[in-house]
Amino acid sequence: DANAASKTLTTVAGPTDSLGVTKGSLGSYSGGSVTYTADTNITSSDVGNIITFTYRGTVGLLNSDPATVYIIIKE
Repeated sequence: DANAASKTLTTVAGPTDSLGVTKGSLGSYSGGSVTYTADTNITSSDVGNIITFTYRGTVGLLNSDPATVYIIIKE
């Protein structure tokens, strides 16, 4: 891939719950996947809540539209 070195993924917002509380962190981007790691502040009261984060891809000087990911917390 001639553009491999110029491809990046940038977090635009999150990961947060519906109240705006940070609920984890985003790790590296590899092969079209993003690693999400939950914080230890996720408890049983969070079950059923949704965590969101928004990111944008860049190739060279071109930015993608933002994409939002929704994660439902389960037991």
